[in-house]
Amino acid sequence: MIHVDAHVVCYRHGDEKLFLSLVRDSSARLAEDARLRQRGALLDLASVILFGLDGRIHYWSRGAEALSGYSRQLAESSTISALLKPRFPLPFKELVDRLRAAGTWRGEIGATTADDRASPRSASGPCTTIRTWAIR
Repeated sequence: MIHVDAHVVCYRHGDEKLFLSLVRDSSARLAEDARLRQRGALLDLASVILFGLDGRIHYWSRGAEALSGYSRQLAESSTISALLKPRFPLPFKELVDRLRAAGTWRGEIGATTADDRASPRSASGPCTTIRTWAIR
């Protein structure tokens, strides 16, 4: 089956009505949209948190819900500091400066879960880790 997009525009040129028609095969675009939706669904299973440098959370994946115990609704109405109470390995301002300079930052940041589950990586208490930040 071929999918097409069709657009017809009518406009006047003096006393004449002119029609412009554009028809294009949209099969490739629809297939790419389906691939992107599938990849997005897979990405949602990973623990992905998007937040601004002001700390406001913009996206909280299902994987982040499972790991942290916090719902997407709660997370996306909160800030990263208020929700996870992160423990940074260096002062936050220095971390942000490094992030801005390099575009990415890798390291571990301890963070508290909703039900205080202990991370297998942490002998010092309940936490989850944030490993990679990227600035966009």
